[in-house]
Amino acid sequence: MQLRIGGNIASKKNILDYCMTLSYNINMSTTTISRTNNLIQVRVPADLKERTARLFESLGTTTSDVIRMMLVRADETKSIPFEVRTGAYPISAMERLEEIKATFELEDMPLTPQDIQELVDVELAKTTTEELRRKALREIKERHGEK
Repeated sequence: MQLRIGGNIASKKNILDYCMTLSYNINMSTTTISRTNNLIQVRVPADLKERTARLFESLGTTTSDVIRMMLVRADETKSIPFEVRTGAYPISAMERLEEIKATFELEDMPLTPQDIQELVDVELAKTTTEELRRKALREIKERHGEK
């Protein structure tokens, strides 16, 4: 089992960034979490358990805390809080970007440099697709004189 964030195998930095992003939400939910005492058991290979326990310890957390963060985030977003892909191999961010560009060009809708930068920002977690969707809707409304 490999933890993937954004389609890529998660690095320590990805996991730390992910955990830091969730920390506020977790802290806000602590009272709810502390009132519960349900057990979840997961079977994983021993070496994976040991490696991830060491990784999480180096990040100042525990496996249980990371699983709890994931469950809280899934509940808040009503989705799996990381990308799940089917396929034989993961593709790189550049391959994904090239695929998106080619798809838009086939539809005779080439991407602007701003579009490409926004896609890169999503990949680098500087923004989310939801934020970009809201921005696009605002721009459309402004062009049509709506508020």
